Amino acid sequence: MGRRKGSRIRKKNGELVRILFAAHHCCIRVHKQLKSLKKLGYEIDILTNSISYGTDAADRIYFYHNKEQFMKVMAEIGHVYSYVTWHNEPDEQALWLYESRKANNHTYLLGQDWHDIDSIRLHRPNKSEVKIFRLLDYFVFVSEPCRKLAEELYDFKQPSTVFAHYCNRDVVSYEPGEEDRAKRTGVVYEGGANPPDHLVPPEQRQVFRYRTIYPYFKEAVSNGNDLTLYIGNPPGYMSHQDLGAKVYPPTIYNKMMDGMKSAKWGWVLFGAPDDPQTKNTTCNKFFEYIKAGCVPICCWCEETERWNEKYQCGINLKHPDELGNIEENFGQLYPKLKDRVDEINVKGILDSENHIHIIESLLREAGNK
Repeated sequence: MGRRKGSRIRKKNGELVRILFAAHHCCIRVHKQLKSLKKLGYEIDILTNSISYGTDAADRIYFYHNKEQFMKVMAEIGHVYSYVTWHNEPDEQALWLYESRKANNHTYLLGQDWHDIDSIRLHRPNKSEVKIFRLLDYFVFVSEPCRKLAEELYDFKQPSTVFAHYCNRDVVSYEPGEEDRAKRTGVVYEGGANPPDHLVPPEQRQVFRYRTIYPYFKEAVSNGNDLTLYIGNPPGYMSHQDLGAKVYPPTIYNKMMDGMKSAKWGWVLFGAPDDPQTKNTTCNKFFEYIKAGCVPICCWCEETERWNEKYQCGINLKHPDELGNIEENFGQLYPKLKDRVDEINVKGILDSENHIHIIESLLREAGNK
């Protein structure tokens, strides 16, 4: 699936190009791409506002607190890069990179990986977003619907691609077979979760309404499901203690992935039907459940449900209430679905390393413009 040996992107002197990933915080999507590109031989550096899981994998790491520091760092290092990608959000720093390139006569191509797009999530673009689609050289999207919506709104002509949230092949491992299946039980959820509505300010309830899933967790437990939650935000962790589920606080990524190997099912659940954010994007957790050997159950996340259908590896629900008691309602489907999940992992079908040529091809295309 990867590009043939010897087809890497090189400078005129034959050296591999150097790439900078810049981000306010280097979330797991940054780490997944970074590791995959490094395995191809590229040097990948990071410029970030915060140290997080995976930043130790970069060749070099630069840190900034404010715009003044950001601009000084880029003035000193910008000349060594052929490509600089800003991983949003926020968006403003992509324009700092554009400003720095112009001020210092640097020649790197500048792109943005759109983890989230305000015009999709909030139905209103921010000013930085409008400028970025006009000024930058290439774009990466998390899904085809997000790319199409952005094209319709901004009519951009720059090269672009879609790169899903594929996991790295070595982030976690298990041995498929009866011993593995015998150890697994219950349903796991990983991700952010709002506290119950009465504890959340009205403006946050509206913007992140798809994270209000407390009532569905509560119902799942009352139906006899063994539920484990890896809650990614402290307020969500604190407010879900009374559910009767096993609730973990924000957990370092590799430990969370290892912990999920004990679950049978992985819940890709959101709390609002037809929300533009969850309807059009793909979810990290879908790929992470599969990588950990869990069978995904999807609800109210249309684009991710399409992936579930394409790979025939999980269950799509029309409403969270359909979960009921999962073993009573869907237990008979588990052996076949688990076979498929194991096959995907054994063959590396959704491994980031087997798809990173998508990013490589985009950079090559931008460089040939």
